[in-house]
Amino acid sequence: MELAFRALADSTRRAVLDELFRRDGQPLNVLSEQFSMTRIGVAKHLQLLEANGLVVTKRRGREKLHFLNPLPIRLIHDRWIDKFTQGWAAGLADLKHGLERTPEKVFEIYVRTTPEQLWHAITDSETRSKYQFGALIQCDWSPGSRFEMSAGRHDVELQLREGANDQLYGGWPMILSGLKTWLETGGLLTTPGSLMYASIPATEG
Repeated sequence: MELAFRALADSTRRAVLDELFRRDGQPLNVLSEQFSMTRIGVAKHLQLLEANGLVVTKRRGREKLHFLNPLPIRLIHDRWIDKFTQGWAAGLADLKHGLERTPEKVFEIYVRTTPEQLWHAITDSETRSKYQFGALIQCDWSPGSRFEMSAGRHDVELQLREGANDQLYGGWPMILSGLKTWLETGGLLTTPGSLMYASIPATEG
C-alpha cells in the first residue's frame, strides 16, 4: 500500500492513470500523445506504475498495451476512504457490462493459496457468499451449464453516494479483495461497506 501511495504522489502518474481509466489498453505511442513530454518520459512513469502494480501490460502482436489495475487503489480506498458500497449486485452488473462491451479490463491480484483452495472458494456457494455480499450461487460448473445467483439469506438494500464513481465503489475490486482476505486469513473483509452487509440479519425463505 505504501508503494502505491508513493506512485500516486506524482501528478503526471495520476494523469496517466486517469487517461487509462478514460480509455484502457493503450500502447505507449498513443498514450504519449496525451502528454507534453517525450515518449521516454512517459515510458518511465509507466514502468514505475507497473512495478507498483497500478498498471498491467499485455502484448498483442507487436504492440504492448497498458491497462489500469485498480486493485491497489481499491485497497487504499478500503483502508482509508470506504463508507459506502453498491453491494453484491455490483459484481453482476460489472460482469454483464464487461461481457457485453468491446473494451476489456485487466485486473491483477496475487493470492497466497493453492489452485484447489482457489477453485473451491470460487465454486462453493457458502464460501463465495462470505466475500460476495452474501450472494448464493447455483451451478454444477460443467461446460455450458446454467449459472444462477441470488441474494440468498440477505435482504440487501443497495446504497451509493450520489455521483460516486461506479469503478471505485463495490464491484469486482471489492469482491477480489474479499476473496484474497478470506483465502489468506480465513477472515472476512472488514471495510465499512463489507461490514454493513455482513451485519444484515438473515431472513426466512
